[in-house]
Amino acid sequence: MLIVSVGMIAGAIAATTVGLFALAHVPLPDTTLTLAMTAAVCAFALAEFEGRRGALPAFYGLTGLAFLAKGPVGLIPLAVALVFTLSSHGWRGIGRLRSGPGILILGLLTVPWWLVAFDAGKQNFVRD
Repeated sequence: MLIVSVGMIAGAIAATTVGLFALAHVPLPDTTLTLAMTAAVCAFALAEFEGRRGALPAFYGLTGLAFLAKGPVGLIPLAVALVFTLSSHGWRGIGRLRSGPGILILGLLTVPWWLVAFDAGKQNFVRD
């Protein structure tokens, strides 16, 4: 599966991509968001497909970091996990996502953001 020529071609493409190096020097939350979301989905896959229940707190923690990077869009890994679990296990499968420490970590990372956003926008936050 690992073919050296394919790796060399991929490396050459990456090395000649100007945007890759230009954006590497610009502090954008998108790269942090992408990293955290990708790692969160990987942690979910470890928990789901390899039975590593200890990966669920990491899943929730990484989802919380993605949320801190860019706001509510960082909750996409949670939505992905919910949709996958519902489609493959039904409503009874939701219990598979239970992780007390993980949900606590997610809450600690996300609730302050909502409180600050509500305080900054007052009634406009709720109305809009």
